[in-house]
Parts: sequence; C-alpha cells; structure tokens
Amino acid sequence: MSDRHSFDKNLTALNSGLTSKLRLGKRQAATHNLRRARHLLPRHMRADADRILRAEEALTHPKLARIANAGALDGSFKKLNSHLKSINLAEERRGARINWAAAIVFNLLVIIVVCLAVLGWQDII
Repeated sequence: MSDRHSFDKNLTALNSGLTSKLRLGKRQAATHNLRRARHLLPRHMRADADRILRAEEALTHPKLARIANAGALDGSFKKLNSHLKSINLAEERRGARINWAAAIVFNLLVIIVVCLAVLGWQDII
C-alpha cells in the first residue's frame, strides 16, 4: 500500500461503505465523510479513522509519503470495512422504533404517576 493508487482505491471502497451504511453524503469527498463518521464509529475504531486521515494528508506530500506505514493502514482499512459490513440497517431501524415507543410509554407513566400524586395530595382521591 505504499503507492497513492492503492490508497485511493481502498479509500473509495471505504467511502462507499460509509455512504451506504452510515447514510453520509454520496457526493462528499471520502475524507470529509470519514471525518463526519468519527462520532458514529465505536471508540476503538476512531484511532483507525484518524490513522487513515493522517496518512491521506501525508500522501499529498512526496517526502511525507514515506512515513505512511503500509501494514497499519491496511489493517485500519480492513477493520473499518469489516465493521461497516457488520452493520444491519433493518435491525437498527427496529431498535430505534422500539426505543421511541419505550420513551413514549415511560413519559406517559410519569405523567400518570404525577397526576395521581397531585390528586392524592389534594385529597381528591
């Protein structure tokens, strides 16, 4: 992975995963999407994203391109791609719906308990 061509190919593949699984902009640059995806990634994946972003900046300069560690970059790309492949969008949507419904039920229960407490305090019930 010492050349720019293979790095760009891996970055393009990673960008397609970011746009499809994390619903980021399709017309945005890959590095822009990776910066935006940092907060959507687990903590242990953020270091890999940072490593790729630093390598992209270093590869733009010919002398700094020599410091890019090919093995570490390959590992970072593999980790991020495998994480993106493991994301199940249908399960996440289902979980979001369940969380939304649970929040509504909890809020209704709190309102009912507060109303009963106020009615009991006023000696109405």
